[in-house]
Amino acid sequence: MRSVNLVALFALVAVPRTEAAAPAAEPFDIVYLSQSRPVIVRLKIDSSGQPLREAWHAFVDALFDRLDADKNGIVDEKEAKKLKTLLSLLGGQNNPQQGRQPQRMGNGQPMPRPPEITSLTRGELADYLLKHDLGPLRLPPPYNPQPQMNGFFSRGRQPSAEDLDKAFLDLLDANKDGKFSAAELEAGIAILAKLDADENDLLSMDEITRQPRSPFFFDQVMQQRGSPVAELLPLSRKGADSVLAKRLLARYGPKPRGGNQQPTLYSASPFGGSAVPVPPSNAVRESTARKITKKEINLTGALFAGFDQDGDGELDAEELARVGQTAVPEVEIAVRLGLRPRGTNPAEVRRGGAAPVKTALDAAGDASIEVPGFCLDFKTPPAMNPRDAKASIRARYLERFKTIDRDMNGYLTRDEAQSDALFNGDAFAFFDKNNDGLLYESEIGAGLDEVGDLLAAAVSGLWLIELNETSLGLFSFIDTDRDSRLSVRELRAMPQLVARFGNKEGLLDPTKLPRRFEARLAPTADPGRGTQVQARFGMPESPTPSPVGPRWFQKMDRNRDGDLSRREFLGSDADFRKLDSNGDGLISVEEAEGK
Repeated sequence: MRSVNLVALFALVAVPRTEAAAPAAEPFDIVYLSQSRPVIVRLKIDSSGQPLREAWHAFVDALFDRLDADKNGIVDEKEAKKLKTLLSLLGGQNNPQQGRQPQRMGNGQPMPRPPEITSLTRGELADYLLKHDLGPLRLPPPYNPQPQMNGFFSRGRQPSAEDLDKAFLDLLDANKDGKFSAAELEAGIAILAKLDADENDLLSMDEITRQPRSPFFFDQVMQQRGSPVAELLPLSRKGADSVLAKRLLARYGPKPRGGNQQPTLYSASPFGGSAVPVPPSNAVRESTARKITKKEINLTGALFAGFDQDGDGELDAEELARVGQTAVPEVEIAVRLGLRPRGTNPAEVRRGGAAPVKTALDAAGDASIEVPGFCLDFKTPPAMNPRDAKASIRARYLERFKTIDRDMNGYLTRDEAQSDALFNGDAFAFFDKNNDGLLYESEIGAGLDEVGDLLAAAVSGLWLIELNETSLGLFSFIDTDRDSRLSVRELRAMPQLVARFGNKEGLLDPTKLPRRFEARLAPTADPGRGTQVQARFGMPESPTPSPVGPRWFQKMDRNRDGDLSRREFLGSDADFRKLDSNGDGLISVEEAEGK
């Protein structure tokens, strides 16, 4: 599914280091709006062992030091003009049509203009970044609840949820009742394994539907996106939040009957600053509802009391705007980004919530929240040492340079770079130090060396959440690592889905499965995000998982599923049985490491 751009999380009024700084342990509180009810979630986020807010302060310091060329503790008007270029490099998004559209950061949000002031202190720079939604964490802007159509070209047609569910039913539903029993799914493990046409111990969507896509066939696909959808909104603990009140009223309030009113459009308001404009297609329509009852918002007991401040059994706009002052988080999740201790999961559920809210960790150690009708998965990137960030960013820039240099003459002209996200406009001028209109690889390397420490600080301190719908029916819940492939271990876990989603008769109806959404955490300073072609020839291919385990294990694990089958293992049968300590026919990473 196409990704959705994201807004800021919790408020933080940053001040100079010489003044009192915000508490390092201050969490990020958000409101997750699901189909059935809101859920208040607390995220405690570390970046390479450092609280994310501290990492963000370190980025602010690095940015200020970079701007303050004369080191007098003040960024003057001339020095402040460099800010737009630096933010452009951090976002990896330069405008291909200068003067026509606003430049945008890597997540698609308009890039803030440099402040038109005569001086800028360290604290004022922090306030400016927060005002323009460049705090430590961004959330998605609210969805437009009105249906909209999105078209793109697909290289062949990717199977839909209906296609995949039909294929599973045709293959595994022995009694043809339209549902799955645990016994049918148990028997289905061997049935599905026979579909592995390329013998790589993984099942693709094409293998399951038995309808391979031709690379030479292109089809225009129309997607309809509308309500209900998942939303993540900031929960401000100070003052009133009119945007949150409007979204709660629109989502859970009584719906108007008939009429042809044109509702007002408004934009999301990030924590700690003014509203950030969002594109019209993502604008949110204001509800005409004025109150919500306990039944409509589907909250009871102390949860509803935290919203209902005057105790009248109804929630008006003023109460909803001040939810952050009284509401207690139902779910608390600790998230570890960047480099984390070996053997630790990227997430830890510290408070799991009460029915109907369920929380769990998946096979990769990431957290998910389930409510009736919805499943929200938080996904973290692979662990990475911040010291490797500069090398990773350099590799992306140089790889892009070689891609754009189509005539392979070793340099880029302005014409070659004019439509590219990384090298157009301000970035081209930044790298082209001799101003000859030609950009060489050595100049790019020198420019990246110049701002390398700043880019590394941004990777640690600036994060966002990309929200995608990943609903593919039953396939979504079998594919626990969400790499769009089904491994042997994932197939073996299929019968457990009946206990999780089945009815009282012990049957799983694929049409009753929740819609699934993914909240993917990613560095805001990601040059590669702006250069990915997502809709020109269809959806991007699934990313190749990072290798895990000892070196010999990585070389044998050709399909990168984190297990060695007998087919992949290059040793003898005796050696395989010795390493496969639990006798399940797979050598796991833990078994390979002798744990």
